[in-house]
Amino acid sequence: MTTCIRITSRNNSFIKFLHSLHERKAREACGKFLAEGTRTCSALLASSIKCERLIVTDALFAQAQSMVPLESILLVDDEVISKASPATTPSGMVGLFQMPEQLPLAKLSSGLVLAEVSDPGNMGTLIRSAVAFAAQSVVLVGGTDPWNFKTVQASAGALGNIPLFRLSWEEFVEHARATQCDLSALVVRGGEDPRKVLYSDKHFFVVGGEANGIPREWADQCNRQVTLSMPGDTESLNAAIAGSLALALAYWQAHPVTH
Repeated sequence: MTTCIRITSRNNSFIKFLHSLHERKAREACGKFLAEGTRTCSALLASSIKCERLIVTDALFAQAQSMVPLESILLVDDEVISKASPATTPSGMVGLFQMPEQLPLAKLSSGLVLAEVSDPGNMGTLIRSAVAFAAQSVVLVGGTDPWNFKTVQASAGALGNIPLFRLSWEEFVEHARATQCDLSALVVRGGEDPRKVLYSDKHFFVVGGEANGIPREWADQCNRQVTLSMPGDTESLNAAIAGSLALALAYWQAHPVTH
């Protein structure tokens, strides 16, 4: 009869391995990452990303059985999962997943570019919004690690539903020009009204980092610069909010209400 393994020691080698994945260097070395909680793990399990293990406490064992085969479940107590989980307050479930391989550049034709976005929460939210508004891909130019725990959680597992491309700005621009893609840089002021722009099927919004936005030379290499109007008394929008609004405007333009 198939049974699941139980680990009772925080010093177990596999638990130490999971703990090492809290760091980017270890994640990149083995191509694996962690997700925390039933909601995020469920979303990733429903995607094409492969799950290697669900590490759960007894309280969530029955729920884990409904999500993965029994042999993929690892039972632990609260003390052990507190070492495995990157969360300050573990939920009782941690998923070990494989990072997907990057698709060929030929598959990159439209979507969202995150240019030096360093805040994990903003990156995760923008990836989630890209999925929500049917973007085809997300390009990551520098910035934080998309498999960072906080990024994975902020995306609510949505990063399993959209291809991610890690490129330098020069690589991306070269590809965009070769394939005649249209680039719109989101800038705080002085740009066109995004509601008046006609977006092609081969279009990317470029969102810059939180502190300094898009580097001027990068913005100048885009086909246009667009600015979201802010009639209220505020200096700028959060990067995740601005990118999400731009994605929504473009989607609604392409899919107008007809009734």
